[in-house]
Amino acid sequence: MKRALSLRLNNLRATAGCLEGFAYIATHSGDAQLGARLLGAAARIRDFMGLPLLPQWQAGHDACLQRLDGILGADEAARERTVGAAMPVDDLTNQLLTS
Repeated sequence: MKRALSLRLNNLRATAGCLEGFAYIATHSGDAQLGARLLGAAARIRDFMGLPLLPQWQAGHDACLQRLDGILGADEAARERTVGAAMPVDDLTNQLLTS
């Protein structure tokens, strides 16, 4: 719900934050591929907007990246983040809802 409202309001910071939150949940729940893709999409939004990750989220973000590297391997995790960065947000949302 928050992601849909964030998109309607064009609040890209909140959209990126929602994607990251879902990435942490997906990764913790065993869907590392989706977690990496969601982090890639969030990073793309942050880069586009010039909005860095808020400092209070950095430790959790880094822990998720390390977990993804451990599950997928660093190269595969990076490839999946690149795939996610290139995907439309709606496609990722549909993947999230069907996983």
